[in-house]
Amino acid sequence: MRNLLIILPLISFLFQACLPVKMASEEISKVKITTSVKPSKVEDPYRSSETRIFDLIHTDLSVTPNWENQTLEGVAKLTLKPYFYSSDKLVLDAKGMIISNLSLKTKNRLIPLKYEYDSLQLHIQLNKDYTNQDTILIQIGYTAFPNKLSGNGSKAINDDKGLYYINPYGRDEVKPRQLWTQGETEASSCWFPTIDAPNEKCTQKISILVDSSLITLSNGILTSSIKEGAFRIDTWEQKQPHAPYLFMMTVGDFAVIKDSWNGMPVHYYVPRKDSANARGVFGNTPEMLSFYSQILGYPYPWDKYHQVVVSDYVSGAMENTGAVIHGKWVFTSAKERIDYNHEDVVAHELFHHWFGDLVTCESWSNLALNESFATYGEYLWLEYKYGRYRADKQLRGDYMAYLSDTPRVNLIRYHYDHREDMFDRHSYQKGGRILHMLRNLVGDDAFFASLKLYLNNRAFKTAEVHDLRMAFEEVSGQDLNWFFNQWFLDKGHPILEVNWEHRGDSLLLNVSQVQPLSHPTFKFPVDVDVYFGGKTERKKIWVTKRKERFVFKGLGGAEVLNFDADKVLLMELNQTLTPEEAFVLFKGSDNYRTKLEAMLQVSADTSLTAWELLLLASKDKFDSFRKLSVYFSTNLDYAKTEENKSYLIEKYKTDSSSSVRVAIVSTLYNIWKEDTSLISFYKKALQDSSINVKLTALDVIDILAREDALLRAYELEKETDPRTIRYLSRMYATVKDESKSKWFNWAIKQVEYRNKSYVISKYSKYLLQKDNEVVWRACKKLEEEAIYENNKDVRYTSAVAIHKLRERNIKRIEGIRKDIIDKREASRGKPYDLKLLEEKHQELLNHDKRMKELIKKIYDLEINKNIREKYEKRGLLNTDVPLFEKEQEAMEP
Repeated sequence: MRNLLIILPLISFLFQACLPVKMASEEISKVKITTSVKPSKVEDPYRSSETRIFDLIHTDLSVTPNWENQTLEGVAKLTLKPYFYSSDKLVLDAKGMIISNLSLKTKNRLIPLKYEYDSLQLHIQLNKDYTNQDTILIQIGYTAFPNKLSGNGSKAINDDKGLYYINPYGRDEVKPRQLWTQGETEASSCWFPTIDAPNEKCTQKISILVDSSLITLSNGILTSSIKEGAFRIDTWEQKQPHAPYLFMMTVGDFAVIKDSWNGMPVHYYVPRKDSANARGVFGNTPEMLSFYSQILGYPYPWDKYHQVVVSDYVSGAMENTGAVIHGKWVFTSAKERIDYNHEDVVAHELFHHWFGDLVTCESWSNLALNESFATYGEYLWLEYKYGRYRADKQLRGDYMAYLSDTPRVNLIRYHYDHREDMFDRHSYQKGGRILHMLRNLVGDDAFFASLKLYLNNRAFKTAEVHDLRMAFEEVSGQDLNWFFNQWFLDKGHPILEVNWEHRGDSLLLNVSQVQPLSHPTFKFPVDVDVYFGGKTERKKIWVTKRKERFVFKGLGGAEVLNFDADKVLLMELNQTLTPEEAFVLFKGSDNYRTKLEAMLQVSADTSLTAWELLLLASKDKFDSFRKLSVYFSTNLDYAKTEENKSYLIEKYKTDSSSSVRVAIVSTLYNIWKEDTSLISFYKKALQDSSINVKLTALDVIDILAREDALLRAYELEKETDPRTIRYLSRMYATVKDESKSKWFNWAIKQVEYRNKSYVISKYSKYLLQKDNEVVWRACKKLEEEAIYENNKDVRYTSAVAIHKLRERNIKRIEGIRKDIIDKREASRGKPYDLKLLEEKHQELLNHDKRMKELIKKIYDLEINKNIREKYEKRGLLNTDVPLFEKEQEAMEP
């Protein structure tokens, strides 16, 4: 699974980078990281692998979606056998269902079985004791009610009810009508009875009854499609075993773009109106299949590879076997791909088909065996396809993401509060960085040979971290307990203070590990490049203690030392370089991280050497360095010249990178804020092919000439790009008149989840200064989102927006009451003025009454109990207009 929470900071950056007054970048931010230790508390419980009582061999499902009440009628036929010990009791996971019948199926008849059901599990009493030589077939008739489940979710997967109906009544004219499932972690049992654990694997067959106008997708191959009047039964069969959390079903009106790899079907199920974008988003999939199959020495093991784009998805993407689900945000347009794409997500989900689907973590404690590999799979693809610089940039993004994830915990951890807690930046990004170190430690040949052995040993089975270690030990001949113990089974990372000094003809390198004492003292090899006289000499050292000194004889005249020259080690490095040393490293190294760190060292420096380094970076082949050279020059006097202004304008015209052009527009404003001669340049930038550049230029114009900016913004109002919609909603939030109400109502329908919540919050701000009839019409639009929107967080945002508008109205009531009291008490008060105030007061009371009734309706129709509780805590139900004078007097004894 690709965690949306992890991706969102980057998406946010792509938008925020447009703003000229902010130079933030995930690759340039000097974030102060404080390594923290979890405060002492009662230890989280030990989380063991699921005990195997029965082995689930095959699952045969026949299901009928009911769109009207958003339920699922089903018959499940489960083939099982005792795992080892004989048993006459079977426990199945089945959440929030009504069980209509439950029987043991024999050759001749169905034998009804006794069972107890607590709404989460079925406890079945079998008709006799069965041994592991026996195979039984259990048949269950059931109805699944996903909307009656609490739907808690987590930061990574924001809901967990398993089965989702999108726009089931067709009320939304923009959003498609769809059904899809999300099984990870243990939500497949919300739509069919199973043994819902990652260490269970079985084959699968599913028959889906749908309207003949709709298209279905599931795991395996479509083996039959039979029409029955206006309906059709599609049957999909998965003949190789996989975990229940990987089962999937999708129903909707999709365009199916057909591709192939080595004769195997590779299809892309996408929105019909945007089907032209399919190959731009997924077109590299066949090449990825070839690359991963070759580098792993293990050909793609499944019978197809399809990808589907759905609306309102509850996470980033999901590696369902042979049928990957992507959230709509992955499906970028040609315009969006000028600035960014999500090819890393496509790679991530595909790599899971070896690490996660073929070999599955035996427990959620070992989740890193799935997610760390999928994250590193992104790096491998980018390295192969686009080169080391691009891949290393991704790796540094992973590093920064991990550093922001505190407190530090073990990568493989057997104690946690909830299984969803495992979906963090340790399991993903830290794990990927650890695999990169392991690759460097044993070498490429041994690394990929070890992965091949691991995959062959555990294919169609589960694994724990020691299976991985033993595969590496068998191939490399090394004892790697020390590496796995400190990196996989312990917490933290080295925090190093590094400095060097010259003593005679020797160079003395001092290395101190200053991470908390509760973290391990790390042992690691590190390469050190020593620069002198235009040459570089590499030294390999092993750091094993908290404080060490290394002596390099004959290198006393070195210009600079590059610690961890290939930037492999996962660490925080505290060292200071002079501008001259940084210049030598930037010019002499061909390593992305070394060059980046050299630039960071001079980012706040104002010396001539710093300027020369930035000039060198401005001509670099890699666009990130060109971009940073522009941003970092802002504070340098050398940059504040007419010559540099002309240089930047010319560079804008010739640089192919939109991120560099964004930096130029932003920096021109930041240096020459008062220069009105640049307005014509900013207006020309509005014609750029890049949305990021356009929005950066518009933001500058908005600062310099608000009315002109509003006219330019009007030309963008039909853009459906989420960045444009977010920007315009922020810009329009302060517009005083009613002219933007129609646009806000349209914009809300064009975006999903966090983008939709953002637009609604800005709409609410916009409405605060509008009259009650405008507000009421808007509230009726927001009512639709608060009741019928699939995403529970958007429903909450919509209801709270209405509540805030009601609170605003209550403040107006209180204000007008003060005016009424003042008029009554003032001897010069005119009856006519008082009457107008009282009429206005009654109008506000009437408005409050309908707002209160609307909020009560929203609360009553909310299907998620956790959201209802949030409404109660937020005060949606217990907010009332204070009593007025006469009402108070009437209530007094």
